[in-house]
Amino acid sequence: MILKPEGFVLAVDSPEINQVHALQLHLLTEVDRICRKNNINYYLLFGSLLGAVRHGGFIPWDDDIDIGVKRPEFDQLLDLLGQELDPERYFIQTAANDAGVTIPFAKIRCQHTLFEEYNATKEAEYNQGVFLDIFPLDNVPDNDKANRRMKFQFFYYHFALRRKVENYKSNRWYINFLYALGAVHDIPTLLQKRHDVMVSCDDDTSRRLIAMPSARQDYDDSYLLREQMDPPIDLDFCGHKFMAPKDTQVQLEMLFGDYMELPPPESRLGHRLRRFEIDEYFWKDILEQFLPQVGSSGKF
Repeated sequence: MILKPEGFVLAVDSPEINQVHALQLHLLTEVDRICRKNNINYYLLFGSLLGAVRHGGFIPWDDDIDIGVKRPEFDQLLDLLGQELDPERYFIQTAANDAGVTIPFAKIRCQHTLFEEYNATKEAEYNQGVFLDIFPLDNVPDNDKANRRMKFQFFYYHFALRRKVENYKSNRWYINFLYALGAVHDIPTLLQKRHDVMVSCDDDTSRRLIAMPSARQDYDDSYLLREQMDPPIDLDFCGHKFMAPKDTQVQLEMLFGDYMELPPPESRLGHRLRRFEIDEYFWKDILEQFLPQVGSSGKF
């Protein structure tokens, strides 16, 4: 185990980040298999989409995978994952099934691994294994006023939930007061109210979809243009083909601007961690299969 209370990041092309990439590539192939078998469209998102286009796989310093699934298929996919994936190896994590978690999306966690982020609650008991993120893609109202109301309501319940579970606090006293008011509700009520906000727009022809974020500053960078999504295309990713939005250039320009330009070296960092461990014996078969496909193969 690597344990550094002051925090650390996994170095590019280190054995540790290569193992993370191998497990995440395996998770993505499993999701792809289940989705294709059940005619569910998913989409590489954010850094994973950028990695596919710019590097042909993982961004070398990135240490997660992001995909999105439209809301009706998202709920279906979680049920299918629960049916098809071995619970001895995988945990389908949501805020509803793992106390201490407040995320508004889902994660597939690898059992017998530890990927404890520096900002995680110390001694937290929820699953903190290596993961793949699955975001529900929800409709966004075209009306600006309705869109702003949806954004406010989402953050009100989301951060009230974080206040309740994580003792989250803002630097602004009036924001703390607002979230404290929301936190008078119990956790199941807050989860339900947040979910109700996320699915509140029933216009399946709206111009935009959103992958609801877990941080305020990400909200306005999380939009997806519906007309650019379907039909999804297949992109090469570490020798595999995975689904991505139809017009990847539009999506990437919205998110990153000149997306083919590398960030400065000091910005090439993954998650800041406190503890890290992978049971190499337990995951031996997967590591042997997928390690040759990751690592230094990513293009700079």
